[in-house]
Amino acid sequence: MAKKSFELLQSEMETLLADNDTGLIAEADVRAVFRDLMDTVTPGYAVMAITTMHTPIVSFGTPITVTNWDEQRIVTPEFTVDLVAGTITTNVPMVVRINLDLVFRGDNNAQLDIMIHRQSTGLSIYLESETGRGNIRPVGGAISGLFDVSTPGEVLTVRLSDQEGPRTYSIDAMSLIVEYIPLISTP
Repeated sequence: MAKKSFELLQSEMETLLADNDTGLIAEADVRAVFRDLMDTVTPGYAVMAITTMHTPIVSFGTPITVTNWDEQRIVTPEFTVDLVAGTITTNVPMVVRINLDLVFRGDNNAQLDIMIHRQSTGLSIYLESETGRGNIRPVGGAISGLFDVSTPGEVLTVRLSDQEGPRTYSIDAMSLIVEYIPLISTP
């Protein structure tokens, strides 16, 4: 069926599902209204995952974009995913909920800045993590946040940065989940 504004859904419900005293409501009308409603309120997802980074990252002063993701688990029409470039592009105006989970290793006391970057505005959501003191061991981290994307074509990427160098990092696992939240119109 189709995604529709809440105003249009309400109008169709009043037209197609009017008082049934005359018995004119068809089963197909009920199905059509409910399918449109589900299409409108069901969020879409785009998921990219890295099970292990193919090449360890050697320290860097300016942020680098994580590329060559291993797999795309889910993608719905609201998004376009490019695993090689490491981008998720929005195809419709939306609010997106973003969740990034990762496990990485690095030199002792190394601090890695992890961010989700929005290319049109240059804004990022940051997470700073440390590998701890002592043995090099995996460290986990997570970030989540909301972005309001009022125009289609917004490109989201994961960026990593280390200002202290020279250090080496490897990613044991990482997943980026971007969830489409339908824009709700007000009455």
